[in-house]
Amino acid sequence: MRRIHPEPPFVAGMTNVSSFVEANEILRDAAFGAGGFEEESLPFRGGTLLESDGEAHARRRRLESQLFTNRMLDRYEEGVLDRAIERCLKEADSGRGPDGVVRADLVRLSRRMFLQIAAAVIGLDAVDTPERTDLLERCMYALNAAFDVKFSTRDHAEVVAEGLAAKADFVAHFYRQSAERRAGLLARHRDGSVAEADLPSDLLTAMMRHHDDSWDADLPVR
Repeated sequence: MRRIHPEPPFVAGMTNVSSFVEANEILRDAAFGAGGFEEESLPFRGGTLLESDGEAHARRRRLESQLFTNRMLDRYEEGVLDRAIERCLKEADSGRGPDGVVRADLVRLSRRMFLQIAAAVIGLDAVDTPERTDLLERCMYALNAAFDVKFSTRDHAEVVAEGLAAKADFVAHFYRQSAERRAGLLARHRDGSVAEADLPSDLLTAMMRHHDDSWDADLPVR
């Protein structure tokens, strides 16, 4: 291991791991923990899978891995991916120019497709219109910037404030109603009025069904 000279401000005082052997040794050593070297991004990453270790990490991995079995991947491809592609291509087609040619930013087009797919895997309802996708996309950019604020060259307090505002919008426009609908379905499942096959197969539902008392109330939106 060696020190970086000169050090960018966001890694000042940190130790640089410069070889695969060193990195592999650290990843296998229980004495090393994930994250924990800065606190300003905790409202966006605290307690998440990336920040957990040991048995807590293993439990979360087991919970979330059920969303990525071969059966679920086939289901996403048939029921989510195809529809997201169709919607986004239709949106691009609506902007066809006077010459009849469709022009689009392929990077953004692909990103919007992936965003709709991610929303389905997470369990965010009704991310299926240009307006709803626009809103989620705006939330995503601000949240991603706040998540990685330690690397930002902007004023960190400003980045975090924008992230917190985006998080509030995310809760108000996406998370709250999605969580409430799933809570209702699970209650009806427990009383026998909703079949197992009719429950959503997504992260929000999985977290509600396997709630851990160590989780704080804000964890599902981090």
